[in-house]
Formats: sequence, C-alpha cells, structure tokens
Amino acid sequence: MKIAPIVGRGLLPFLATLICLPSSGLGADYPSKPIRLIAGYPAGAASDTLARILAERLAQRTGHNVIVDNRPGAAGDVAAELAANSAPDGHTLLLVSTSYGIRPSLTQRLRYDVIKDFTAVSPIASAPLILVVNTSLPVQSVPDLIKHARAKPGQLSYASSGTGTSLHLGMELLKIYGGVNIVHVPYKGVPQALVEVMSGQVQMIFSTTSPAIPLIKAGKLRALAVSSAKRSPAAPDVPPISDTFPGFVSDLWWGVAAPSGTQTKVVNILNEAITGVVSAPDIADRLRDLGFSAFTSSPKEFGAFIKAEMVKWAKVAKASGVRLD
Repeated sequence: MKIAPIVGRGLLPFLATLICLPSSGLGADYPSKPIRLIAGYPAGAASDTLARILAERLAQRTGHNVIVDNRPGAAGDVAAELAANSAPDGHTLLLVSTSYGIRPSLTQRLRYDVIKDFTAVSPIASAPLILVVNTSLPVQSVPDLIKHARAKPGQLSYASSGTGTSLHLGMELLKIYGGVNIVHVPYKGVPQALVEVMSGQVQMIFSTTSPAIPLIKAGKLRALAVSSAKRSPAAPDVPPISDTFPGFVSDLWWGVAAPSGTQTKVVNILNEAITGVVSAPDIADRLRDLGFSAFTSSPKEFGAFIKAEMVKWAKVAKASGVRLD
C-alpha cells in the first residue's frame, strides 16, 4: 500500500507563508525592544491601573515587555514633557487622559504642545462622572437642582478635587448649560471633597463613580445624574444629564499617544494591538468591573477627538474664567 504524501501542492504555499510570518504577529522590525509607557500618575491611581492592564496584555501581543513608568507631577505635565522629548520610534508612549485636553486652555506654562509634539495612537477607556448631592438638599433630579440653584444664585456650592480638574470643569459646563451660579470650593482630592458634601459643608460634587457609588448605596449621598451620553453600567439606575440638556457629555477618558514623528506604520500597528487588547471580552469585563468602558477608534479619529476636547474645554475655561497662571 502506498502512503500518500502529506504535503500537497495546495499546502506548500501555506507553509511557506507561515514560515515568513514575524513571531510577534505585529511586524518584522517593530517592536525591537521593550516599550516604555509613561504615566503621569502615581502607582495605585485609576489611570495607573488602566496602564498596567494595558501593559500586561500588550506585552503578550508584542512579544516584548511593556514597562509602566510612573512620572506624577504637575497634573501630568512632567510625564508629557518627558514623552515629547523621547525618540519617535514607537518604544516610548504616553498615557493621556482628559486633563491632556484641558491643560492647554488653563495655562501658558506648558513646555510641550499637545498637537505638535504628539501623535494620537489609540483610546483605551472612558468613564462617567456622577453628580451627587447632600441628602438634605431638596432636589431629586437635575431639573430640580437647576430650579433650586436659580432661586438661590450664589448660595449653593460644589466641591471638586482641585482647580482645573475634570471634576471642576465638568461642573462649570453644567453651570453654563443650566445658566446657574453655584460657587466652586476646591479640595485636595475626591475623598476629602466627598466627606465635605456628606457633612453639608458644600451641597454637591461631580465625582468619579468608584468612591461615590458605595456612599450612594449606603444612603449617605443622593445621585442625580451621570455625565455620559447614555446610562452607565456603573450606575444603570441613574439617568444621564443629556436627558435634561441634550448634547451634554463630560466623561473621563484615557488613551495612548506617541512622540510626533513616529512612523504611521508603527502607529497603526500599535492602534491595532491596543484595540485588540481592550476589545477582548475578558479585558472589557475587567474594565467594566472597575467602572470603565472600553473605548476604541482609529488614530485619525482619536486625534480628531482630542482636538474637539481641547476646543470644548477652552470654551468652558473662557466662559467660567478658570485659569491656573
């Protein structure tokens, strides 16, 4: 009995193709060494958690270590300046966030240019803010709050985690939409600000969801709305502000940028890899458990998104008179 050959004519080209494929599955010449992901946040912060989730899975996809380099300071400016002055070879990346689109409108002291010094690579995740009030405040909804604030101009106050932060500017945006005068009281962080809202020292805050939701469930704060365009999985029973003011969105977001001059081919390779990471069902579930939603787009779309964020927050800063200089 003759044994038929295992490799037929149709299989030879297929095997040849497999042999020629790069081992990383990304590109024959990129990456060629470990990738550094610079994060302008301390270890343990929400942004750092996102960076490490991305780094771990991105390392598996690239075949090279992805090292999170925490460089906190000046609301992310230290990290951004360091990344802007790095070689544009795709081996140094910057974790960017909402403040990346806000900072240029608040200060002239930046030693980097968001548009000229960086190339948008890929978004990673987004998360809503949640508007909560002291339980003694006689309001149950955003329309109630706006009506109450209009009746008491300058008599109500709101807390934030600091001047120029996303929590601050988000509330200023709501004030513009509602045409109300509510006084800003900055604190040194969300935990302290939430304590002051619970005690009644201030009446409300736009908070990140993770520290606020347990307090809402315990009856220590009342939730009025979320800042996302639609209801959030983090607080599915809480309506969006856009139900009252169509078009209102003030979400937190995170993504990755590379130094300007990074090759388009490398940017596209990274975008595909990052999109694959955050779209994976287990990672999407993990992000959801932490209060985030996976956020994906092309580099061009992400670049346009960042520019739109800069225009939006520049208008808010100008209208509210917020400056850090």
